[in-house]
Amino acid sequence: MLSIINTAARFAGRPFYAASIHGTYGCIFADLVQHDFIIEREKSNIATKLAPETLTRVALSSTTKLEPNGKTTEIVTKRETYCPLILSNSSPLAPEILRNRRKLKSVSPLLPCLRALFEFQRTYSRLPNHDAQDLSNFTSLATTKSRELQLPPETLKSEFLRSFVQNIGAEIITTAAFVGGRLAEDVINVLSKREQPIQNFALFDGESLEGPIYCLYTPPPEVAMAAGGINGMPALPQDAVMGGVEMNGGAHGMAIPGQDMSMSMGGMNGASGIGGFPSNGFGVANGAGEPQQQQQQQQQEQQPQGEPQLIE
Repeated sequence: MLSIINTAARFAGRPFYAASIHGTYGCIFADLVQHDFIIEREKSNIATKLAPETLTRVALSSTTKLEPNGKTTEIVTKRETYCPLILSNSSPLAPEILRNRRKLKSVSPLLPCLRALFEFQRTYSRLPNHDAQDLSNFTSLATTKSRELQLPPETLKSEFLRSFVQNIGAEIITTAAFVGGRLAEDVINVLSKREQPIQNFALFDGESLEGPIYCLYTPPPEVAMAAGGINGMPALPQDAVMGGVEMNGGAHGMAIPGQDMSMSMGGMNGASGIGGFPSNGFGVANGAGEPQQQQQQQQQEQQPQGEPQLIE
């Protein structure tokens, strides 16, 4: 369900947040599609390079202003590009972590456990119970997810796995307060377009009191094709990025309002749809186009009066 809502939000060009808590553990996922923000800092002797800084972040512009105290402040505009939940949940860790053995060893075991929980819920449509079969299945999934992330074998210990399973489904006020406060802070920063937003998984471990953020990113098809094509396909023109969705211009002639944090689907009603067909709230063609309606009306007019009309 979260992936469906996330896809609908991306189609409408709207930011998407999802949060979850399990006892002393919690997580936040953010998909802002594409977000520009401003960083203000004291000007350095080294000039800011207007170039990609990471796999997802690029510096767009840099200006300066003189403060009343005589110091010079640099204002840098940056852009973050995001991927949907369905891609992020299977994406590898950032290259700078995979290349550094020390950083790789410091990755929280909460990450593979959460991925295993997502996989378990997708397979069984429920949370794992405390029986032997579910515990065995969940342990196997967590081990597999840890290997997929290329984590050292000592990262996922039996003590942590036992603690996480015992916390699944529980709600603790202090954890909810921390995760909710962190989410609210990021929403405020996104609305004001200031400071670095969450990119894209923020975790909270109440046992160790740590809140790491991991960038789990795989370029979406529209971004990959715009950058250089996929499997030999030519790159798309700039106006074709996002499958026809432009953040400031609308989708296929459909005006899209400015970004806000609302997750309502109301802004998608009345979309032009695909191939000329009208769309429902999730961007799926209904299949009842205007030509078909005109044909049915003509057939009804040709029928003689007094005979029952067939209702399709």
